[in-house]
Amino acid sequence: MSDDWSLVPKRIKDFRILYKRKQEELGKALNLPKQAISAIERGKRKVNVEELSKISKFFNEPFDAFFAKEFKFDYYPKNIYGSFPKFIVDFLDDYKYFLDKLEKEVDYPGYDYSKTTTLKLIGTINEIINKKIKDEDERNNLH
Repeated sequence: MSDDWSLVPKRIKDFRILYKRKQEELGKALNLPKQAISAIERGKRKVNVEELSKISKFFNEPFDAFFAKEFKFDYYPKNIYGSFPKFIVDFLDDYKYFLDKLEKEVDYPGYDYSKTTTLKLIGTINEIINKKIKDEDERNNLH
């Protein structure tokens, strides 16, 4: 685990959004007002080891997850797939590799398994993510 606490505020917010929890809920678990949680997530208020331990238990995540340089839900910059979280880009890379192998093993003239299937999958994933982002934005605008 790194001693670098600079990522902790972002990771707290990442996990709160991931688990669809409100700042008020996290604040209640820590006996802090919503404003304090907001300040923590913006890096304006530091958390101590005891508070981070409580946050870790609240999200049921290991303590060191709040120091991780990469978060599986971080967005990669726009690439060949579009702009998706890291875990989806990793999945699509594996999926494309699998389809490329399948295409070499199954000879069906004129059908591009890799391109056709992957584009359909990417379109579906993009729709799902855009809906989740829109839902999250709507939820955040309520706070």
